[in-house]
Amino acid sequence: LSARVGEIIEIGAVKIKNKAVVAEFSTLVKPTVALPARITEITTITQSMLESAPCIDSALEEFLRFCGDCRLICTYNADFDAGFIDKALRDAGKAEDFVYLDALHLSRRVFPELKTHKLKSVTKHLKLENMQAHRALSDAVVTAKILLHIFDIAHRDNIEQIAQLRDYKKTAESDRRKPHHHCIVLAKNQQGIEDIYRLVSHANIHYFYRRPKILKSEIRKYKENLILGSACDGGELYQAFIDARSEKYLSDLADFYDYLEIQPLGNYMHLIGDEVLRSTEDIIEINREIVKLAQEKNKPFVAAGDVHFLDKEDGIFRAVLMNALKYDDVENQAPLYLRSTAQMLAEFDYLEKDIAQLAVVENPNKIASYCEEGIVPVREGSYPPVIEGVGQIVSEYIYERAHEKYGDALPELIAKRIEKELTVIDKYNYSALYYLAQKVVLKAHDDGYLVGSRGSVGSSLAATLLGITEVNPLPPHYVCPHCTHTEFADAKIYGVGADLPDKLCEKCKTPYEKDGFDIPFECFLGFEAPSAKWPPAWRAIM
Repeated sequence: LSARVGEIIEIGAVKIKNKAVVAEFSTLVKPTVALPARITEITTITQSMLESAPCIDSALEEFLRFCGDCRLICTYNADFDAGFIDKALRDAGKAEDFVYLDALHLSRRVFPELKTHKLKSVTKHLKLENMQAHRALSDAVVTAKILLHIFDIAHRDNIEQIAQLRDYKKTAESDRRKPHHHCIVLAKNQQGIEDIYRLVSHANIHYFYRRPKILKSEIRKYKENLILGSACDGGELYQAFIDARSEKYLSDLADFYDYLEIQPLGNYMHLIGDEVLRSTEDIIEINREIVKLAQEKNKPFVAAGDVHFLDKEDGIFRAVLMNALKYDDVENQAPLYLRSTAQMLAEFDYLEKDIAQLAVVENPNKIASYCEEGIVPVREGSYPPVIEGVGQIVSEYIYERAHEKYGDALPELIAKRIEKELTVIDKYNYSALYYLAQKVVLKAHDDGYLVGSRGSVGSSLAATLLGITEVNPLPPHYVCPHCTHTEFADAKIYGVGADLPDKLCEKCKTPYEKDGFDIPFECFLGFEAPSAKWPPAWRAIM
């Protein structure tokens, strides 16, 4: 399950020439350790099947002879296969000179209509048959068929060279579906805080797919005011260690980060449970290699707790949240609590004392020193959005809708209410907020979704006329849908317009519409707003 601790037990390949399969290769490989039961469960390969198989050195030689001069290998999920192949080549003292083409990555671009791009899903979509899923040759055959299908589509788009596939059908949607990794982003200064907010916005607006994501290229644009850490085992650097990638590959990845993280053993124990690593010794070895890489790159290495809750026993709260999100391993909570300095030093007692001191104390303080004093996540004051000329747009729309409903000569009560609200909206720069809210609600309506308002927005006649809320805050009244004649009722007798008796318009005899919930606009202004003219019931509530 990982190239770092696993061994190759089967190699299967087909050779493609002139857009056709021209040869096949398949061999089992005898491992040096007993085959885990889980691997048998996944592949159906048993220990007895491997007893007479060639060792990896012989199998690799046969595979390389089969490849001949071909240096381009296509796999389905290249990171996984490349890790195993390149490690086997390194262990055999041979050059890692293969170039990898990822059919999984191409399928995400070419078949964007698919919800999942597992090999099984794409095979089914193309009406192909995988005779023995998770067996090397069968998977290679079906991957070749998928690739040839993609070649046919690309050929129709005038794609003639493999290199042209790098950007073929690359879209914002395909970027959103790229594999993702964790990364720590810290702000050096106040501008860094703004840059992080900008990245968060981009992650939610432009790159959201199942969860917010951001491209490394976007982070690079703002790197000047940010500090980047390599994160936990969900980070790309740690994953590269698990995949046993080359020193150059690891070195190139590390260039992106300002510091490299190592974490307590307990934070990684799930990797052993998932059989990605074999024991705590594997975790210790990776942590030591991360420290060594950081030293080679002259970057700080930092012991991080990956803290998700304060005290150890608080893990139960995280378990509840994870259970609601349908995680399978909620009962095995990692110890992601806040440890003391002494506890952190004890966690890394397998490192030399001076190295542990650097990781736990000195380097974290160094990272903290990169951050300016006085950074605040949210500045004091209000910072509403600004849209040029939006106040006039909102005002004109409100009056247009008011005249549409209540006639060219607005009743005095309505005219004064609109004037009062627009004065407040202008004073507190709410115009853009009203405008944006209207856009969101209208978009939802156009897409067939009902929108219900809540809170004090129901007290705003401006919001009603803009279509943000269905609540009309005016006192109970009749309004004629034909001639717009309006007649207000006694609010002391009728609490809301819906309670008014049916009635015909006194001018054109059309049945009146009944409206109004008698909510003062002061509700919108909060508890400190003037309340002298509020109805007794509202004063009691407030």
